[in-house]
Amino acid sequence: MKKGTIIKVPILILFCLLYGQDTLTIMNYNVLRFDGNTTVRAKHIKTIVDYVKPDLIILQEIDHKNGIDLLLSNVFNVNDSSFAAGPLPSTQWMKNGIIYNRTKFDLTSHKFISTVLRDIPGYTLSIKNAHSNVLPLTIFSAHLKASDSLDDSDQRWIEAKELYKYISQMDSSYHYILGGDFNVYGSDEPAYKLLVDSMTVDLEDPIGHWVRNENSHVEKFTQSTRSEQLSDGGASGGLDDRFDFILFSDHFTSKDPDMKYLDGSYKVIGNDGNHFNKSIVDGANSSVPDSIAEALYLASDHYPVIAKVVFTTKSTTSPVAHAGGDFIASIGDTILLNGSKSYDPNGSIVSYNWSQLSGPSVVIENSESIIAKFIVPEINRTSNFVFQLKV
Repeated sequence: MKKGTIIKVPILILFCLLYGQDTLTIMNYNVLRFDGNTTVRAKHIKTIVDYVKPDLIILQEIDHKNGIDLLLSNVFNVNDSSFAAGPLPSTQWMKNGIIYNRTKFDLTSHKFISTVLRDIPGYTLSIKNAHSNVLPLTIFSAHLKASDSLDDSDQRWIEAKELYKYISQMDSSYHYILGGDFNVYGSDEPAYKLLVDSMTVDLEDPIGHWVRNENSHVEKFTQSTRSEQLSDGGASGGLDDRFDFILFSDHFTSKDPDMKYLDGSYKVIGNDGNHFNKSIVDGANSSVPDSIAEALYLASDHYPVIAKVVFTTKSTTSPVAHAGGDFIASIGDTILLNGSKSYDPNGSIVSYNWSQLSGPSVVIENSESIIAKFIVPEINRTSNFVFQLKV
């Protein structure tokens, strides 16, 4: 008489939440009075963009909407239509704006902050594929008054004060980034000190203090790419000022583990520290290829600035292995181990592996298939056979 055999096939649940990270590259660039007729300089900007591969670009000196349309058509969307522009202010020339990658961001709202000179637009975006803990962020673009008289400095402070007033209405969780051409002449200037010392939601400058026109600070400088005057009217004089910035609310530097400034990622593209008071094409450039240095020289009198943000991505789940239930069998029976109820929430299962955990040893046929089998061996007493499935 055959003895009864209990076959136990446990349901093995492999269900793990996996949290990844991704990185966004943000670039600030004053593109020098850019309008719809600036097709030659658009080619040079494309060379720079193809090299940097930014996900979001904060812009200054867009002369007209046809300028940003030209950037989209001739620079960012030559091969596809991944990039879009935020709405531009309508009240003045030399506008500020953004261009962003639509595969990375959704633009949810915008706001124009009026100043005595140029509006400071703010664009609120949510990050696609971000974990639910990652809050929306707002990108501001500012172009403050130029020139170095006391009156000019006072006006820059007045313009920055308008942003201060707006931020003071936000709660402490407000995440924002301020990029721009601030035209400040040192870290002791009132407009700069207001931005980094006095905002109700603090702003941080990743590279901090500098002194203009001093060689020891040259790696922080962003104007000019040229030592001589070109026909586009950009500034000459070589590299001796820091005008262009990306500042982060302190959530990015200290408070928020799910969206952070990537330490060490702040860079002035093309500034190798060896061109103090020189043109970027005066001699070799150790930070970028010659073709990029040439493009930077011809595209604008400003160097672009980049920084990177790391964020937590949406959770994914590992496959769920379902090995079936228990059943009773007899000596000589062929037992099918069926994993057909297993599934992968993110797609298709790519592998199966059956193994025996306990009981008299058996040979599992097709152990790497969705359905495996074995034959109950000769035994002298009732036994438990336990198997598991891993996917």
